[in-house]
Amino acid sequence: MSATRTYLAQMTFSAILAVSPASARADSFGIPRPDPPGTRTRVEFGAFILDVSNINSADQTFTADVGLVLRWHDPRLVTPGGAVKVVNRTDVWNPDLYVLNQRNVTLLLPDVVDVNPDGIILYRQRFSGQFSNRIHVGDFPFDSHRFHVRFVSGRYSMDELEFVNDVFKDRTGVTEKPLVVDWVITSWRAHEEAFTEGMLSFARPSFSVEFTAARRAGFFVMKLLLPLGLVVFMSWVVFWLDPERVDAQVGMAATAILTLIAYRFTFDSLLPPVSYLTRVDHFISGSTALVFLSLLQVVITGTLVSRNRIPDARRLDRWSRAVFPALFALLTWWSFFA
Repeated sequence: MSATRTYLAQMTFSAILAVSPASARADSFGIPRPDPPGTRTRVEFGAFILDVSNINSADQTFTADVGLVLRWHDPRLVTPGGAVKVVNRTDVWNPDLYVLNQRNVTLLLPDVVDVNPDGIILYRQRFSGQFSNRIHVGDFPFDSHRFHVRFVSGRYSMDELEFVNDVFKDRTGVTEKPLVVDWVITSWRAHEEAFTEGMLSFARPSFSVEFTAARRAGFFVMKLLLPLGLVVFMSWVVFWLDPERVDAQVGMAATAILTLIAYRFTFDSLLPPVSYLTRVDHFISGSTALVFLSLLQVVITGTLVSRNRIPDARRLDRWSRAVFPALFALLTWWSFFA
């Protein structure tokens, strides 16, 4: 028995999934299902995401603690008048469950089951660690994402096993106040479904707990977007200065550009380290272009003044007072609302 367990522990993920339906009628240690062929074994489940401590968009992972409880009936283990027994999970038939999207997960509870005298078996476990999840932050910082933890039976087909969330509905859900304070959980659901992949010879029964989390954008608005907007507004002061004061206009425009460049070094650490552009990247690039256009406008008005075309320079300033705010408003709408 110990040699068999050692061998199975060393089996690769691909080898486990390659089990055929015929051989799936017994578990990893040769224990047949408690129900006869042609009927499905019913396994009640409850899964609760106890905490979410980190969401890492660069690694495409989130860190969480997940509690799991399973319940099924095995009439072969009925012992009238007996006591509850605690045995190793592998010593009885079990649904051979694993976490599909685990990245670096630790089991915090002993891998045992409670065998009741009426044949009811209870399995409790707590999983803690990283889970893989697709996280596309293109809408940063106003993005929201759906996260999930999926449990899959490694050996049984849909005709042999079913997961049901009836008895443990009160033990299924997601914490309302996770440790990751820069996200808020807006909704969750638990559901059962068939898991199919190209490498599988048949569909596996599975269930998952999903939750949707939205990023708290207030911090980024106050620390990033509002100061950046003020720098852009500062660059427009040149439109209200006398065009004959070319030195003052050039000095103000240059100050705005230098402030923007210095500020970009400080807020680069606030942006998610991804290889594609987000909405805030578009906003930053557009704001930078508007500040440089303000400097270009100063150069043009200075040239007009040097050629004694002061009325044209004043007319250009009046035109810029309306056009630049309109362009900024259009940029804001396109970056965050389009």
